[in-house]
Amino acid sequence: MDENIKGQGQELAPPDAQQGGGMQDVQNMIESSLKSAIERLQRKDTKKQMDASSPDAADGVDAEIMQAQMDLDEIKTMVATLQKFIDNLNMMIAQLEGTDNSFGRNEEKFLDDYIATADSILEIAAFSTKDNITGLSNRYGFDDRMMLEWHRSQRHESPLSLLIFDVVVLGYSGGALNPQQRNEVLRSVSKALKNSIKRSTDSIAHWSEDEFAALLPVTGIEGAMSVANRITEEINDMDIPSISEKGGKMIVYVGINVQTPKKGDHLDNFTDKVCAALDNAREAGESKIIIVES
Repeated sequence: MDENIKGQGQELAPPDAQQGGGMQDVQNMIESSLKSAIERLQRKDTKKQMDASSPDAADGVDAEIMQAQMDLDEIKTMVATLQKFIDNLNMMIAQLEGTDNSFGRNEEKFLDDYIATADSILEIAAFSTKDNITGLSNRYGFDDRMMLEWHRSQRHESPLSLLIFDVVVLGYSGGALNPQQRNEVLRSVSKALKNSIKRSTDSIAHWSEDEFAALLPVTGIEGAMSVANRITEEINDMDIPSISEKGGKMIVYVGINVQTPKKGDHLDNFTDKVCAALDNAREAGESKIIIVES
């Protein structure tokens, strides 16, 4: 099955794609994303069995119920995304059939169509990369999205903002949070992110452990700060009874990087700077936002 996907990706690429550049990068990203999605789907049943036998099994059941409630909406979304994917492919095929040796003249339009198709594929793949606890994209799916938006920002010379939030509970006198309390915190934060970030072009994810991320295309410093302040305020105002009744309060540290990627810039450097900003924010000891502009 993987080989078939790879072959399809090669058929979609224009004749000069093997010469490198943006088209080849996007093609590689599509192939990698689809292969990863298939592998994760193949492991899905095994993971569920392992979760069922873990100490967090009750929380796993809650997560499954929450996921089931979203199934209908997700099916509708997937159908719409598949239709968009088919439409994009049809446009690309029509362009290929309607041009005679003219990739040199139409490469810009072809790359636009190619990125739009990759966008649709990532939306489809996202159904296999959701975090069971929060319902958000996990790190694997988010990495694919970052790569696509990085290429898109490079192409259109538009700013891209990445925000990473580290949520911490301070003052809690009951010792370490138990798994149920921790999952309740994660779900509350994910809800705050969903309430605060509503543009369809924006992406949010459970980054790792107690960290979350938001990717905001075509967003400069002012917009990124506005989103960070809104989310920070909502998290600071959260009241989870099982935590607050023992003196616990949630605070959030935020690292932000805003960059308009140029040719030769690297995505890894972009994310490294966000992580460094987050480390600086943690030193404050209270909710803090640190922003850098690359």
